Amino acid sequence: MNSENINNLILEGENETVEFKTSFNNEVIETLVAFANTKGGNILIGVNARNQIKGIQINAESSQNWINEIKNKTLPSLLPDVEIVNIENKNIVVLSIQEYPVKPVSTRGKYFKRLNNSNHIIEISEVVNLHLQSFNTSWDFHINHEFKIEDISFEKVQKSIDILHSSGSKIIDDPYTFLIKNDLVRNEALTNAAFLLFSKKDTVLTTIELGRFQTDTI
Repeated sequence: MNSENINNLILEGENETVEFKTSFNNEVIETLVAFANTKGGNILIGVNARNQIKGIQINAESSQNWINEIKNKTLPSLLPDVEIVNIENKNIVVLSIQEYPVKPVSTRGKYFKRLNNSNHIIEISEVVNLHLQSFNTSWDFHINHEFKIEDISFEKVQKSIDILHSSGSKIIDDPYTFLIKNDLVRNEALTNAAFLLFSKKDTVLTTIELGRFQTDTI
């Protein structure tokens, strides 16, 4: 994220996916949890609530300490992206987190969600619903930004279309359209399922290793 992007976020002010803080504290962790339970977002540390750039003293060691504290105080553990941007000769730290696929995430036994520009505690009944919804939309359904369209084989996709043709399905789409219509690609990004099904190369994620023991073993 460059300085122009940061300035634009500051001008727009706090909202459902942006929060300003002047220092790192437990409220920052609560906001990360709220973002993870909602749509994801960015926290700009070094900017006050009046959209003024104050800056913050930061080094590699302190940012790593922040990450460790966030990891230890969240469940499941969150690991946000950290970026230091210099604007007006002042350092701003940007903590970015995506929407977490398995919800809800908690901190110190509390669950938060993001509404407009503030964090709200999630009621117990909603915690249960979020948990059930997460497992109804499994890991393979979610987008994984580590994978690129170039990582999959459209020949494999076409073979799948041909197999469906032979079983009586009438599909006239090209491979890419087929992936979009079947929710395997969303917003030009791959889901975990698309990568598992059509990866160009074998990887740890897409292969299964079996071992055979000659004798009984525990």
